[in-house]
Amino acid sequence: MNTLEDLRRTLDTHATAAPDAFGLIERARTHAVRLRRRRRILTGTGTALAIVLVSVAVPLFLRQPAPAPSPPAAPPSRSAAQLSVELVPGSAFQITTRGGTEDSQWATVRATVDIESARPGRPGANEGADVIVHDPGTYDPAVLQRGEPVTVAGRPGWYVESLPSVVIVPLDLPAAAGPAVGFQDPSGAWVTVGDVEAEETARQHLIEIGNQVRLAEPIEAGAPFQFGWLPEGLPVSRVRQLPMGPAVTFGFGPVSGRDVALSVTAQSSVGDRDWPMIKDGMPDTVTVNGNTVRYAARPNAVWTGPDTGADMTVEVGTCVFYFHVLDRERLSRPDLLRIVEHARFTSCDDPSTWLPPAR
Repeated sequence: MNTLEDLRRTLDTHATAAPDAFGLIERARTHAVRLRRRRRILTGTGTALAIVLVSVAVPLFLRQPAPAPSPPAAPPSRSAAQLSVELVPGSAFQITTRGGTEDSQWATVRATVDIESARPGRPGANEGADVIVHDPGTYDPAVLQRGEPVTVAGRPGWYVESLPSVVIVPLDLPAAAGPAVGFQDPSGAWVTVGDVEAEETARQHLIEIGNQVRLAEPIEAGAPFQFGWLPEGLPVSRVRQLPMGPAVTFGFGPVSGRDVALSVTAQSSVGDRDWPMIKDGMPDTVTVNGNTVRYAARPNAVWTGPDTGADMTVEVGTCVFYFHVLDRERLSRPDLLRIVEHARFTSCDDPSTWLPPAR
């Protein structure tokens, strides 16, 4: 392990084995609400770790918008809560994270042998790549189609040494571009497979990953919660899953910069070393629907983010639900408590019990 990229790969590969790290990633990245670490205890180490983990958790191929003209609009082929990216049966790779918005999906693909290894990263081996699926009518393939013609997944495709990266979830992270292959699926969606590592084997490895990808019928992502009431104007606008966690984040309502109106993350508190500190920093506690609820308007002692926002946790057994609000004038404390009052919660650890996030 000689480079920062090697470190990124190692942390990314093992992200699924660290529930506390995933909690930090989700609170730092998806909600744009960063946990203030305990400086007296961690003396800055936690902040450095947060920076590394944030850069790891987000596929590096998805960082800044490509300078390409907007393609013509097309009727939605799926909702933001529906995902369809899969790998072919018997693949030597696994999807470690996946997500989607109203017009795109992404998946981080890693080699199973590296996921299961204590020392991932075999010289010259295919460690994986980042897959982006652009819904029909939402992607301009002009730059891609100027590349080298190749065959990917049995279809005509192209390889380029540097494809401008595309935003899936807006972030204030450095721009990145790298080698990629891409092709158009029979559904009309465009699939790109990218990796920021410019290696001699990039072309072969990316084609190999592309051959593993398939788009199934869109399936609505499940959650260990179901909201029976939500204020008007808060449809699901994004989703992020960690299948091996398991853990999930849903965004509700319109996107504003990096934020959504409301984001909800569900994950186990077991092994999350931040959870005791979070509880101590949120003393405003009430019981709603038989569950312990903690609320804090911003600025507060635990979370950072726009001062207009607020944060709330709901503790259900060993499962914790993190609510983050962009504007507490629009989504007030009574609104959030009403959401919890009319919510159904299931097990964070058993995805077979998960439900559509809202009804």
